[in-house]
Amino acid sequence: MKLRLLFFCLISIILLSACNDSNENTIEEKTTTQVIAEEILKDNPNADILVINERVYERDDSIEDYTESLGDELGRVDHVYTEGDVFNNGVATKLPKDTKIYKPENDEGTDLILVKVDDNIYIYIAEKKKVKLLASLKYCLYMSLIN
Repeated sequence: MKLRLLFFCLISIILLSACNDSNENTIEEKTTTQVIAEEILKDNPNADILVINERVYERDDSIEDYTESLGDELGRVDHVYTEGDVFNNGVATKLPKDTKIYKPENDEGTDLILVKVDDNIYIYIAEKKKVKLLASLKYCLYMSLIN
């Protein structure tokens, strides 16, 4: 009798563990900022981007002779990105650590920021792919829920 009970328990444990695929239903959580930054780097691995105030900004060299003065400091680069890092506030792909980030003096919007490196001022523009990516994320979430 004990042998049958032991055999039954052993078979039950094997069947339960074989039928349990714990990796199948895990969902990796990412912030919108992380998804946008990863998408930019997927399109251009050499992209010069930074994250400040939960927004992804990309360097824009198309604007020359920018004459606006530096406004208030928004923050600094806290960490230089390496593959696999999380894109939190203060993370940049190309800018050195402790680089100061400013808003333009007479600009109240959040789509443009300025970065001063040595005596040079660089312009970074907020990434506009957010709406497209949010729609894609909602679709992926919907598909994962119905499957």
